[in-house]
Amino acid sequence: MFNKWIEKGMKYLEKQQQKQEQQKQKNQSKLPQTLDEKKAYLVKKTTYHSDKMMNFIDNLQFQLQNLEVNLDQFPELIQKNQNSLENSVLYDVKSIKSDKNYFSPSDKFQEFIKNQKIEKFQFLDEKFQQFIDRQILFKDEVYEYNKENNQKLYCIAIVQFHHKLGPIIEYNYPKNVNHEVLDTLTYLALPDAIHNKDEDYIYFTIKNPADQNSILYGVSYFKQIKVTDEMRQNNKDLTRNQMQKSICILSHLPLFGYLVSRIAPTTQAYFDQKDFTDYNILESAYLSINNMLRETQGNLDESEIYLGTSPKALIYQFKEKTLVLLKALLLEGRILVFSLNSQSCSNFILSLTSLLPGILYFDYTNHKIQLTRLELQDHGLPFRLFDQDKKSLEMYFTIQSLDSLKSSKSYLIGTTNTLIKNNQNVDLVIDLDKKNQLSFKNTTLEKMCKLNNKEKKFMDGLVKEVQQNIQVQEKTWIGVTQNIFSMDTEWKGSNDYYRHFFHNYFKDMTIELSLFINNLKIIQNDYSQILQKNEKMFFGDQHHEENGHIQNQMIHHNQVGAENVMGMNYNSQESSKSKFIKQMREILLVNEKDLRRFNLKFLQNWLQTDNFKFWFLHRSKNLYKLSNQYYENDKNLENQDRQIFFLPGHELYYGKLNKGQKEGFGITYQMRNKIQIESEYKEGMKNGKTKIQSLDKSFYFEGEYLDDQKEKYGVLIQQKEIQYQGNFKNNNFHGQGNLTDKDGNIYEGEFKEGKKHGMGKLQYKDGNMYIGTFKQDFFEGQGQFVYANGDIYNGQFKKGQKQGNGEQIKGGEKYTGEFYNNEYEGQGNLEKEGRTYQGTFKSSKLLENIDQIIKFQTGDVWHGPVKEWKRNGEGIMNYSDGKVVYSLYNNDEFIKELQDYEIKEKMDKIQQKFQQMEDFYFDQDLLQEDVYKVQQIQEEDDEQNKNSLQQQQLNEFEDENIDIKDEFENDIDLKNKHNNDDNIQFQTDIDNWDQDDQFQQKFDNQFQDQEEDQKQNSVISYNKQKVTKDSSKSDKKNKKAQKNKKSEKKQK
Repeated sequence: MFNKWIEKGMKYLEKQQQKQEQQKQKNQSKLPQTLDEKKAYLVKKTTYHSDKMMNFIDNLQFQLQNLEVNLDQFPELIQKNQNSLENSVLYDVKSIKSDKNYFSPSDKFQEFIKNQKIEKFQFLDEKFQQFIDRQILFKDEVYEYNKENNQKLYCIAIVQFHHKLGPIIEYNYPKNVNHEVLDTLTYLALPDAIHNKDEDYIYFTIKNPADQNSILYGVSYFKQIKVTDEMRQNNKDLTRNQMQKSICILSHLPLFGYLVSRIAPTTQAYFDQKDFTDYNILESAYLSINNMLRETQGNLDESEIYLGTSPKALIYQFKEKTLVLLKALLLEGRILVFSLNSQSCSNFILSLTSLLPGILYFDYTNHKIQLTRLELQDHGLPFRLFDQDKKSLEMYFTIQSLDSLKSSKSYLIGTTNTLIKNNQNVDLVIDLDKKNQLSFKNTTLEKMCKLNNKEKKFMDGLVKEVQQNIQVQEKTWIGVTQNIFSMDTEWKGSNDYYRHFFHNYFKDMTIELSLFINNLKIIQNDYSQILQKNEKMFFGDQHHEENGHIQNQMIHHNQVGAENVMGMNYNSQESSKSKFIKQMREILLVNEKDLRRFNLKFLQNWLQTDNFKFWFLHRSKNLYKLSNQYYENDKNLENQDRQIFFLPGHELYYGKLNKGQKEGFGITYQMRNKIQIESEYKEGMKNGKTKIQSLDKSFYFEGEYLDDQKEKYGVLIQQKEIQYQGNFKNNNFHGQGNLTDKDGNIYEGEFKEGKKHGMGKLQYKDGNMYIGTFKQDFFEGQGQFVYANGDIYNGQFKKGQKQGNGEQIKGGEKYTGEFYNNEYEGQGNLEKEGRTYQGTFKSSKLLENIDQIIKFQTGDVWHGPVKEWKRNGEGIMNYSDGKVVYSLYNNDEFIKELQDYEIKEKMDKIQQKFQQMEDFYFDQDLLQEDVYKVQQIQEEDDEQNKNSLQQQQLNEFEDENIDIKDEFENDIDLKNKHNNDDNIQFQTDIDNWDQDDQFQQKFDNQFQDQEEDQKQNSVISYNKQKVTKDSSKSDKKNKKAQKNKKSEKKQK
């Protein structure tokens, strides 16, 4: 049997050797024969050997060569495509210029800096501010655009389906609306197969006839209404049982979700009224929405533009296919979305396109949106996917436009018409009514859009998170529309949160592709120079004739060393150049791994599209430096010039980047709040000396930073807020420092974690001053508070309040004693109006109805009750001459001197009071005895509980201790019976107390019996304890035995 296995193994090895030899022969037959073939093979073999990678680089080289050749003819290209670009729904008039070369925002800024020749660069300089406003932010153009388009709403209208005339405009406001727009509305406002629907929403876009570069954004609400007899009497044209109407609203702003939320209550109110000829509601709604948009449109941000879209619903329904759909869009496929509900089509298309950065901005901009556009433009975004001629984006596509699909190169349209769905000019059909079915009519496109493992992993993470966070109403497109404002209370798990992942995904794709292109160019140029200098060594004398051919070859890299690949031995002069090739190959390989994240097969096909060409021509020249794979050593980094970058968070950065992060000295300008930061950076964080200042001079900081945190000494000035000069730690005031707050109060002293803590001095703006210790921003411990009027408190504080022992001089008064919550509280001494009050205080007053002490300037002393700072009641007056008088006072007026009997009565009262106190303390002693008794009873109860527990244990060991158990139970029964007999006899003896002379003897005998019972009880308790101890010992032995068995099993 064993020999058979050996024979099979040997045969298998022989077959493998034969296959390897055959493969070698095939490879040798493919080796280049001519000189041209050898040169091309040599160049390719110094690069990556993957077929996918080589095909990708070949296509990339071809596209780049064509684009670079056409760069000089760029104005002609722009002029040639001007119409299609300007008609694009995504056309941005400021992103394409007819200059010889297009400059991205950062490139444009870099060119401006170069021309200015300024020694010290400052973003806050007036020249740069003017350049930013006019050439970067286009503030003047944006302002003029908003000024000219003061009417944010274009119109509101009612479209009715007439049984003879078809769709007609029943009403529109304002009246002077372009007739072309109204004609278009008649077939866009009513959905197909309107008789089968009760209500529906439709989103659409219309060219603005007055301005071909602008678009009108429309929302229509359709409703089918049952016709009543009363309606027929008022309108004789109503001959059918149902009436179809749509309320449409057109806007200059791309705010579909916002318009739906505003028009919903209007439509409800209009259709609820019986008289449909009353249009006052619609006119009021138009004026209200228009005024609201006029006030807020300059402050709209991304989240409001994306209102009504739901990436969560998209990911939940399509899962990893979401990324497949986005790839189909980038590959410019012809995509059709079908549903009998037009609202679902519209929401799906808007949600899908919202995942591509900047697409849904359309032609709208304001100051906030323009800041985001700057970063996108540096990335070459948004992708130019659609226009109004041959690349359509229609959320609702009607049968009237069916013929235009034949000439369309690509499109993304939504429809409710089955005839449009079944047309042949389509690559992908998405049927939302059939469980979100994807039907690829173009199998080539399907293969191009397949996901690799990294892409699947990216989508799997998002799908799992969405499934955990999505709400019930978000799972359907209709639910999304009905709950526009009721979702996403937090950032994490919101629609904007998931949209952010996709935006970063496509930004990273443009960055890594830019880095790959840059590395290829470097390798190609430098390697060509090496070939020129060493042409004889590489290829012999014949190379002179073929030199031009070599320079045009594209370089590819692999992991094999350059010396082994070329099959040559380098001398010391040539080895340095081979090391460079090897180093660049390794860089390219790392970059290639990042590119695989986006699927090389997809990228290879994307190179053929028009939107790739647009991206390549409009990206920033330095975009590749944002990659975390871009690395320069310290020496090369020092030799580089500082450049301009637009970074996330609306930051403009002038400096150097390494691994995609700020490195070395640089200047950051936060464009939203206009703050400039000059600092030394390390791995993207501020480290070292840093200076921060705002354009309006309301903020200033100069000091040290450590890992993006203020550290050590610094100066911070925030106008109308604070001014601080001192030490920092972890971005907080810490250590010694001086702080002036927004109220003008000045603190000098110690800080801890941003709060006053330790010794310090606080000078108030009103003249008050505190010197002492602080804790967590409060006065705490010993301190002195000096008031502006001269009052002084010196003593203890707690949580900012006078509390504890202290001394206060206030308004001619002097108090020494105890304080609580800023009041005299407890024992104290008060000097007031020539008198000294001693005693117990409450809420800054002497307690009434108890004896207090008043000392007069004459030396007289009063011992007795005090009310409102005056003698009040019976007391003792000790005069300065030694005389002692028992007196009665009322409101500080002498009433009479008490006689002996009155004094005796008073003393009796005092004695009675002392007696009551003695009784009280006696009662306390009795109470303490009762407490002891209660404790004893409690202990007895505990003992009984223990006995019951022990009884349970005895039951478990009944077989082993049965004799002891029976004896214990008998003893208890005897004891109980004996006690009952004794109690009966004891009661009888008490009743016969007077008759029986021998009671004392009986009582003594009974006492002796009780002692014997106690002894028996002690014996019984001893036996019980013994039983419980034995049982516990047996338990322990059993547990140990079980543990030993388990350990033996584990060892085995």
